[in-house]
Amino acid sequence: MLICVCCPLLGQGNSSAINSKSAGLTVPFVGCESDGQVGPIKAPSGQSKTVAVSPGAVQRLAYYKAEEGVAGVLAPRGWHCFGTYGSNGGTLYVSPDPISADDLLSTSWKGFAGSVIQISYEVGDRSGRFAVAKTIARVFPSHKNFVEGVVAEGIQPASSFPYGSDPGLSCWPC
Repeated sequence: MLICVCCPLLGQGNSSAINSKSAGLTVPFVGCESDGQVGPIKAPSGQSKTVAVSPGAVQRLAYYKAEEGVAGVLAPRGWHCFGTYGSNGGTLYVSPDPISADDLLSTSWKGFAGSVIQISYEVGDRSGRFAVAKTIARVFPSHKNFVEGVVAEGIQPASSFPYGSDPGLSCWPC
């Protein structure tokens, strides 16, 4: 199941929901170790992030980011994080429970037992094109030429790329 989190929950969106006293509040940066296609990468160092959230929320949040990846995520302070990356894209996981790279990268791992925040990106011109094509078929059917091109490769059948909404997709309303 995929749960979409709307921007205001991440401190980005509707500024009218946040009072003017919150402008310029900062949260600490937390660098996350990563592992992937070319091996382990140490956690990056970074600067605190300015966010538009309430003063009460700023005391409970931190900004987590891995070296590889296009974005980080606001999450509760004190959580654990780990990133994965490869030619298909990357994923950042943030959880209240420790994240073991050995478990996360294992083929026998069963997944997180508790809460987790996941932010992923997929690169459509490499091995990530299959996941990108699945998303396009579900969400952007007007761009079906990309999906048809991936299907034409003959690596995965057309049935792997169903069009229309996913009944397992749950998004919180904004």
